Amino acid sequence: MMLASESRMIKRRVMAKAKVYGFSPWVNQVNAINQIMRDTGERNESAILRKLVDEALDARRKKNPIGATH
Repeated sequence: MMLASESRMIKRRVMAKAKVYGFSPWVNQVNAINQIMRDTGERNESAILRKLVDEALDARRKKNPIGATH
């Protein structure tokens, strides 16, 4: 999921230890996550989920910038 050029630019991020999220994904979500893992070679679901959450939050910020009127 990450390009080689991106890996050099990434800063270390701190894990939040005060809050843990747990959920039961839909079957199609499991299949999609497994496919992403196969495509990227990632072996850890949590790394994939963190990346997907980052992408979703970034897309939401771009769609609804802070200070924008609704």
